[in-house]
Amino acid sequence: MTEHKHEDTIMKKNYQSNRRSFLKKSIAGAAGLAVLPSLNSAQGMEKEKTTAKVLFRMLGRTGLRVPVISMGSSNNEYLIRAALDKGIIHFDTAYSYGNGTDEVALGKVLQRKERSSFIIASKITGLRDSQTGLPSNNITEVEFKDNFRRQLETSLKRLKLDYLDILYLHAVDNPQFLTLNMVRDIMQELKNEGKTRFLGVSTHRTDVSYRIVDEKIYDVILAPYNFRQQDREAVEKAIDYAVKAGLGIVGMKMLAGVYWDRERKQPINGRAAIKWVLQNENISTVIAGITNFSQLDEDIAIMADLQITQEEKKALRLGYKLNLPGLYCDQCDSCSLQCPNHLDVPRIMRAYMYAYGYKNPAKAVDTLQHIDLTHPACKICSTCEISCPMKFDIKNKILDIARIKKVPAEFIV
Repeated sequence: MTEHKHEDTIMKKNYQSNRRSFLKKSIAGAAGLAVLPSLNSAQGMEKEKTTAKVLFRMLGRTGLRVPVISMGSSNNEYLIRAALDKGIIHFDTAYSYGNGTDEVALGKVLQRKERSSFIIASKITGLRDSQTGLPSNNITEVEFKDNFRRQLETSLKRLKLDYLDILYLHAVDNPQFLTLNMVRDIMQELKNEGKTRFLGVSTHRTDVSYRIVDEKIYDVILAPYNFRQQDREAVEKAIDYAVKAGLGIVGMKMLAGVYWDRERKQPINGRAAIKWVLQNENISTVIAGITNFSQLDEDIAIMADLQITQEEKKALRLGYKLNLPGLYCDQCDSCSLQCPNHLDVPRIMRAYMYAYGYKNPAKAVDTLQHIDLTHPACKICSTCEISCPMKFDIKNKILDIARIKKVPAEFIV
């Protein structure tokens, strides 16, 4: 599909009512996914501006002052505008989020604002093989760079901007990808052309974080950091290494899956989880997945006092006491080595977390876009051979999330 055709597809709004009604009934319950717009979005209700305290930290050598809580991708224009009014000036999005609708919504709001009054980060994946994390063998350097450039131009058009503040290489899981000349060249070219002020990489792996620093062209790392990480000492060591080199650290996955259970009956204390992350002053800001106005107010309120209480510390141990595995995958990759079918299990587990924990099926689909789960290989195995440190039931999780691939794209929100 060409870029223009893709744009046409995501902008279509009208569908036959009988088909919509049928599909809503058919898929609304699948995996418990929120596949339709939220009530807040439909009502378009805004809250008044607030004078609540907003804390800022410097984002490494970029010199950008960012609020310690920033806003993740959303296609709710009213919510975006409310966040701006309350002092959230840093927004994180991506070319692929919401099939482009997230960038479009953000652009509609920001076009009325002074360019210097907000900070925008977006991400591009580039043409990569899902198994190796590297460009496919049949992709030439020219094709790779042209595709990357077209995606950035599309993002800028949606956002109604001339440049980004931060351009991320999206979800890099193989450090070798960063060493390729074609990757270095296109990133530096776009910066030199003024298409972005700073360069960054988003990753879920510690070894990639070290490579990002050593490449010496990147300014920002977007990486997971939360109270549930089993290799937290190694993660903190990598973060410290990057900060000492002058890079800014943006935290993600700080809610560690949001829920302790698939049924969403045992929520993780979000206030406590965010406070826990922000105790580490190496974290300049965290990306909050704000989906409604109440959540926005709660996140703003956290900045009034970052001190974590004893009760909040106790709340973060709840899931362990109940012996619940949670939804957060540590991305240790030990499962991939054990899988006889060579599935990208960490990526699939990440999609599962987005769907069930973060109630973000669009991001789940985006995460699975290069993985064929039409006929999951798990059906071949009578028992799963994978032993997961997080005690996940890998086989059933994969079969469960695979159903989302059957949902028509226009109903994934």
